[in-house]
Amino acid sequence: MSKFVRATRALSAVPPLLLGVLTGLLVVGVPPLHRAFWPEPDTNAAEAVVLGDVARLRFLAARGDDLRARVPVRPGLPSSMPGMVTPLEAAIRTRNERAFKVLWEIGAPSTTDEVGQLRCVAKEIGATDFVERLSRLSDARGSCD
Repeated sequence: MSKFVRATRALSAVPPLLLGVLTGLLVVGVPPLHRAFWPEPDTNAAEAVVLGDVARLRFLAARGDDLRARVPVRPGLPSSMPGMVTPLEAAIRTRNERAFKVLWEIGAPSTTDEVGQLRCVAKEIGATDFVERLSRLSDARGSCD
């Protein structure tokens, strides 16, 4: 058997062996290696709304993130948000009813003033379905002037 054939056979065993070692490390949970393949998402709640990621919203709520806080939405996302927004405002501006329902169930709005402000946002952008829903869900009926 030639040296070339022996070298080829030896090298052909390396990829499966390397794959096995990497898989073992991932299963064991070596943190740096794990993050290289599955990076921790860094989307905030408003960005999750824009992306339609309701699972991420639920994760952030379970983690204890403040879902009433105004947060920035990165410019590269498929929506234009004015500066800082709350997740509920992002749901209204993107007309994301599913995210709106989840946020409402979780308890994102805490005061009638906040609900009134959200109703004004909905009215401003012409989201009449959200205006009606917010009017039914709360007694916030103040002026939007």
